[in-house]
Amino acid sequence: MGCMVCHANERDRKWKCTWCQLRVCRGCSEELGRLGRDLGRLVEGWERKRVVREEMREEREDEVREEGLRDVQAEYERLGGRGRG
Repeated sequence: MGCMVCHANERDRKWKCTWCQLRVCRGCSEELGRLGRDLGRLVEGWERKRVVREEMREEREDEVREEGLRDVQAEYERLGGRGRG
């Protein structure tokens, strides 16, 4: 079973809260300790990271799409605007 915060599912040992049964990986447990055991801050941090990764992925997809359009335009111009036919 994976970490209930970051969803990592490595074979590493997990820590479990005896009160709420929260199961976390070593990395999340260490980060939770640095945050004064504030689970809300830990989850908010992971959410911010997820949003940033999603925005970066979308930007990269846009760049790839634009690059593909430039390649098509260049090929069209190379053929003198005639296309392939």
